[in-house]
Amino acid sequence: MENVYLENSYLRELGCQITATTADRQAITVDQTIIYPGGGGQPHDQARLLINEDWYRVVATAINKSASSFFVVVYSSSVLPGMVPWFVILISELKFRRQNPQIMQNHPFKLPLYPYANYFSITLLIIILIFMFINPDTRISVSIGVVFLIVISTLYWVRYGRKAVQKS
Repeated sequence: MENVYLENSYLRELGCQITATTADRQAITVDQTIIYPGGGGQPHDQARLLINEDWYRVVATAINKSASSFFVVVYSSSVLPGMVPWFVILISELKFRRQNPQIMQNHPFKLPLYPYANYFSITLLIIILIFMFINPDTRISVSIGVVFLIVISTLYWVRYGRKAVQKS
């Protein structure tokens, strides 16, 4: 099916051919469409079809999203691993500055608005993650990323956590 709405979102009419129907004739597949199915926070289009001089209201639309879904999954899967270093940097800086105030007195590289900038940045990263969990297009990949991070962290703690505690 050709998604004509991707090329011209202002078309209001389009001729198309029915390529398949369900046995109960409650659903059809067409060769091309200008009806946007919704997604990514955008509402779906409301439409009517003219078939044999009868008008039918479109109640639901679906498209084969294999290529676009694959991109969203890959892209959103890379967001969480990209956030992990930022969480580590921000939290490490907070911890280092608390433990070493004497070093920071004459340090040439001081973060403006410390510690508020750190807390603000951490808050924004958490808000992004929350919205990624809310968005159905990115929920699965972020959930898998969180589970993966929990598993890897647990394995690390089991293997090295006790040794690190004993050395301290």
